[in-house]
Parts: sequence; C-alpha cells; structure tokens
Amino acid sequence: MSSSPTSQSQASWSVAKHDTLPGIDLWLNPSDTHAYLLAFLDADGLDFAPPYSPVREAVNGIVEELKARDRKGQAPSGDVSDQRLRTWKSVFEGFGILLVDEYGKIKLSPLGRTLKTVYGQINEKIEGANDHIAKLAVSVLNRQLLRNPVDGANYREDVDVHPFRFMWKAMRQLDDKLHWEEMNRVLMRVVHSKEEDGAIEHIRKVRKLAVGTYDSKTLALLGHPAVSEGNETKRRITPWFSRGGFGGLLISSDDDENGFRLLSQKYKPLIDEALENDVAVPPEAQSSPPAYLKYLTEVPQIAGTTTTATEEDAEIQRVIDAVERYGHNKVICLSGLPGTGKTYIARLAANRIVMGDPYRYAEIQFHPNTSYEDFMEGFVPKPSGEGFELKHKIFRVMNRRARLDPANLKYVLLIEEFTRADIHAVIGELLTYIEHRDRTFRLAISQEEERIAPNLVVMATLNPRDKSAVVLDQAIIRRLHRVDFEPSTAILRSMLAGKLDSVLLEQLASWFQKFISITPFGHGAFADVRSEKDLRELWRGELRYYVTDFAGNVRDAYAEFAQEFPWR
Repeated sequence: MSSSPTSQSQASWSVAKHDTLPGIDLWLNPSDTHAYLLAFLDADGLDFAPPYSPVREAVNGIVEELKARDRKGQAPSGDVSDQRLRTWKSVFEGFGILLVDEYGKIKLSPLGRTLKTVYGQINEKIEGANDHIAKLAVSVLNRQLLRNPVDGANYREDVDVHPFRFMWKAMRQLDDKLHWEEMNRVLMRVVHSKEEDGAIEHIRKVRKLAVGTYDSKTLALLGHPAVSEGNETKRRITPWFSRGGFGGLLISSDDDENGFRLLSQKYKPLIDEALENDVAVPPEAQSSPPAYLKYLTEVPQIAGTTTTATEEDAEIQRVIDAVERYGHNKVICLSGLPGTGKTYIARLAANRIVMGDPYRYAEIQFHPNTSYEDFMEGFVPKPSGEGFELKHKIFRVMNRRARLDPANLKYVLLIEEFTRADIHAVIGELLTYIEHRDRTFRLAISQEEERIAPNLVVMATLNPRDKSAVVLDQAIIRRLHRVDFEPSTAILRSMLAGKLDSVLLEQLASWFQKFISITPFGHGAFADVRSEKDLRELWRGELRYYVTDFAGNVRDAYAEFAQEFPWR
C-alpha cells in the first residue's frame, strides 16, 4: 500500500496560529441541576422502598448523561447507596419538594412539579438555542476556504479546499469519526478538492488494517505527518477540530479512548444538508480581508425576498393577518391561478414573519410522487454506503426547531403546489393534529411521539382550477384557511408601466380585462415582456398551451379568448 495519495504535494494546512488559539466552548450547556434532585423529580409515582431500584436507576442514568457532557455538571462523588438515597429523600422532603405517601410511592408537591416542569423547559430551550447556533455555524464554516486573505498563510493560488467541509465529508464517510493522526497524515496534506475522495478512501483502507487502533506500522501506512514536533504535534493539530466543530458543538471536544474525535449525531442532518450542494465562491471574496469576511458571514436570503415594492404591502399584510388569526390551527393556503403572485407573496410574508432568519423558514414543492417518507421521516442511504438510517424530513425538522425555540418565535414551512400530491398519504396523521396542537400522536415509521408546535406556521399554495384541487375532500378543506389571489388588470398596468410601450400596454390591459373571468393565468405571466416581439413569443411558447387540448386545438371555452389576443 502506498504512503498517501497526496504525498507528492509539498503544501499542507497551516498551524501557524495554533499556539495562540485558546480552547473555547461556543455552545450552551444544559441546566446544571443536582443529579439526585433530577432523579427524584423523575421518580414521581414510583415506589420508594428497599432496594430503591427505580430511583437508583434514575440516578445512574443521569450520572451517565452528566459524564457524557463536555461540562460535567453536579454528578455524585460516590456510589448510589441506600443511605444516600434515604438522606436525599429527607432533604427534598424538608424543602417541600416531595413526600412518600402511605403506599410507599414518591409524590411531588406543587413546588416539585413546578421544578420538574421548569427544568425540563429550560433544557429544551437551551437545546433549541444550540440547534439554532449549529445551523448558522455550519453555514459559515461550510464556506471557509483554506487559502484566504484573512489567515495570512502562504498557499498557492490553485489551493481550493474548504477545510471544515472536507473534515465533515471525511467523518460522514468514515463512521462519523476522525483520528488526529488521520488529520495530520492525510487530510492536512490535501489542498485540492479533486484529491478529497482519494484521501478518504486511503484512510478507509488503512483503518481496516489498523482494526480500531493505530500502531507505528499502520501510522506509517497513513503517510508522512504534515506536522512533526514531537510531544507538541497533537496540540498543534487539534485546533482544527475545535474550529471545524465550532468549539465542541459539531465535533467532540476530546478524543475517545482510541484517539478519535466524533461527529455529533444530533447535527449530522445539518452537515449532510451542507454537503449536498457545492459552495459558490464569488471571485471578489479573495480580493481583500473585508471582502472575504463579508462573503463568510453573510446569512443566505430566503429566495425571492430581496426586494419589496410598496404596492405589494397590502397583499403581504393580508397573508400576515391570516397567519396571526388562523395560523395556530389551520394551513394558511394562498389560492390562485399561475401568475397571480401567490408564491412570491408567500415568501415575502414568510420573510417578514421570521424576520429574515433562514433557520426559521423552509419550503418544499409537492408533486405526484411526494410521499410521507419525503415529508415526515424516512430511511435514506448512509453516506458510507453501508446500509440505511432513519432521517427526519422537512416537517419534523421544522417542527422541532419551532418547539425548542427559546423565545417561542414563529417558524414557517411553505408547501408549494399543495394539492399536487396525495395529501392523505403524504401528511398522514398531521392532517388531524394540525388543529389540535396540544395533542401528541405516534409517527408511522419511527413510532416516536410527536406534537405540532403552536408556533409553527404551515403555509401552502394551490391552483384552484387544478383537477386535484377541485376534488379535495372535506377533511382537508376544513383544515385550510384560504387567502385568494385573483388576476388583476391594475397590477398588470402597474407592473409594466414604463417597461412596455404605453400603446401596447393599453391593448394588453384591455384584452386581459375583457377575459379576466376566464383567464387560466394571472397578470404575472407578462412580468418580463418589454416589446411586441416578447408578447408574440410568450403566446407561442407558453400561453397558448394553457388553452389548447392534447391535439393543439383551442378548447371551445377559450376560442374568443385566443382569437382576440393581438399578438398570436
């Protein structure tokens, strides 16, 4: 086996500033509550009698959880003995938190129940805050370039690796873990993206020989180290893990017993989402440190929301008003023909509701093949290619974000072409519980319990003349609150004023107004026309197909509509 697929390259990742990079936690730690208190709060209604098994198991479980944290919390210093359990029971009774009733069962007082609720809520909100931090951190780290004008390292101009993206990619394909020696001997020698796949495969082959633990022989097979400074080598390497893991949030802060850093299981979906698409780097990003930092830190915009004209404010407000009044128990459905601006307005309204935060917004387009597994949860191939794993899909992802939001802010999920899919099959149990947010239900695949967050707004768009919309059953209809979008001659005039010759605009507006009650498309169909040629090409290339049958003949209902269009 050769040393390393990239050993011919003399370039490697810089560690020049790693002497001054301090260790830092950039995430929020769950509430630091005493293990015995948490155990007794969780033991409400359980027996308290020798050998105290329910409480002892609760304490041991919490101790293991505390030990797994990067910041350990108040774990007991000794064994969970009978005497300790009786002592702490007496202490908590003295505080009025609980009592043991005549049947030997632990009963929480109103104070105890409040403590249990509050601690649970605090930890849920901290978890939600960490999720939000993780999403934005992944977005920024994913764009980081090895060669950039800020770090000052002297890389060749053809160096194009995104270091943290490469680390995540390697971990996802290598059992979600990476050894610091694999970093030093393989990854840190990769400076061209075309070499990444070969480097990952090289590590995979050597790992099979190492059988879980590297020795001098298998380390030599990995390749020559990029950094070789004796006892200081590891200390110079590990800051790459700290940076790529955002201070312990995405990658574990410490090695396991075999020297591996582990990718956070919780945030694998965020990593996968980032790895799905290539990163576009604008040329100006490399021109100066301010330009690079601007590229690095810009939060992605919600598509189609960069500008808002004054005349659209009333339409946006109609949607927002509907969300405020009905969004807690209905699907807010923007209903209109193609070209009436419903998707455009939906995105603008959503952008205002979430205050431009892309973490709080997502959209999906339904089609005839959309399934429950695409919308709620489903099995997907593992990045390693070995087997499948159950993955939360867009609804569960957004619902969890909304439920755990520390400030209870609104989140928006926009479903385009709502009626194009088999709604009952795709949404399943959600259809019932969209209006009963306080009730839990069991998911079909994972069998986990779920509850729809009251601050999750589900918006949708549909074409009311689409065949699938016409035959909607009452179970779906009564769970929709519709906001209608009609074709508008006034908007057509406003949209094209100063862009289309006034005579042409008047002809177009007159024709559109005459047939506005039967038109199969809205004013937006003409948004890009600037000349008579554009109008003629638009009709021949697009509009006539709205009114013709499969043989290309104009349907009877649209005969006059087509005949009087001036630019056929």
